[in-house]
Amino acid sequence: MLAGTVVSAVTLILAISLVQHLMRPSELLRALRAQAVIPSSVAPLAAAALVLSEGCWAFLLAAGLVRPEAGWLMRPALVGCAVQLAGYAAYLLSLLRRYPTREIPCGCSGGDVPVSRWVVYRAASVSLLAAVGATWAGEIVRPVADVRFWVPAAAGLTFALLLWHLPMAMADPLRRNEEALVP
Repeated sequence: MLAGTVVSAVTLILAISLVQHLMRPSELLRALRAQAVIPSSVAPLAAAALVLSEGCWAFLLAAGLVRPEAGWLMRPALVGCAVQLAGYAAYLLSLLRRYPTREIPCGCSGGDVPVSRWVVYRAASVSLLAAVGATWAGEIVRPVADVRFWVPAAAGLTFALLLWHLPMAMADPLRRNEEALVP
């Protein structure tokens, strides 16, 4: 049951991220340019590659969850996802160190969530979940008609939504309002 919860959470977080990026396609590009780590001319290609890779991981994981014959996709997709999200966590941490006093857009949610330690924690947590899920990938109950599939899926959805909203929930709205008032 734990394996299904972990893999469902990772899959749903990637799916939420994909939908957010598709709803606001220019936000990631704007964030990459504001972060000023890669050349501005390369930012559109990098943004497209990141969204495409997250979409591919989400698709492969979803296929592995609902189709027993596609179960062999789970482990490599989870490992790839874990590596990519660990890279995100390291990159975001480097941004926090590079801009300790400036609020930089994250670009991870299709909105204006700033880079914070909570964004780093979320990326690292999802990376860890994907790595753990890769070790348990063979234990997932896949017949979608089986209640043993839906209970972990519901738990995964709950965990995914909590993790997804963590950085926004932990933002200090008073600090942002005070900064807006200071000329």
